[in-house]
Amino acid sequence: MRHMRSVVLALVAAAATTTSAVAASGAPAPTPPTGVVPGSYIVTLKAGNPDVIAREHAQRESATVDHVYRYALHGYSARMSAAGSRHATEPR
Repeated sequence: MRHMRSVVLALVAAAATTTSAVAASGAPAPTPPTGVVPGSYIVTLKAGNPDVIAREHAQRESATVDHVYRYALHGYSARMSAAGSRHATEPR
């Protein structure tokens, strides 16, 4: 989960930097790259049952789980708030 935490924190930091730079310049906000769905995240797990963790996270953070990954990687994709994504990085 530390790797996932690093990835999410890097994305949040990049978004915050971009937002503050745009606000300071007065320029319009940039368009997200093709294929990026705002509010959608892929959570990767180092340990634990992805079905159980995805269900717990969905209940706790009002996230909508779209898919659970069980084989090539362990984790899930979900639609959630930025606050919910920060909670997804917390170690269990």
